[in-house]
Amino acid sequence: YMTNITFYVKSDKSIIGFKSKGHAGFGVRGTDVVCASVSILLINTVNSIEKLTSEECSYKINDRRATIDFQMDTVGDGSQLLLQSLKMGLEGIADGYPGNVTINIEEV
Repeated sequence: YMTNITFYVKSDKSIIGFKSKGHAGFGVRGTDVVCASVSILLINTVNSIEKLTSEECSYKINDRRATIDFQMDTVGDGSQLLLQSLKMGLEGIADGYPGNVTINIEEV
């Protein structure tokens, strides 16, 4: 088990989306603190962008497959700050639990 997170990044290093897939596998399902930490950061970022910015976003969440696919066409300063904060938080988790979380960058 592992949670794989891919950030979609433009050539200017701005983040325009992400995809998270899989369970961390750190603990028993329902009590996995690594999986819960990742999920909280991801969902909070999506909710914050929806509620605190006026930018349009689209996303698909599949609980069964443990996937979140989030994309934006245009990203303003507020959304960019939230996405950069998400990346920083997830990198911290990946550093602490390298066998459970990986971060990838895909230039788009």
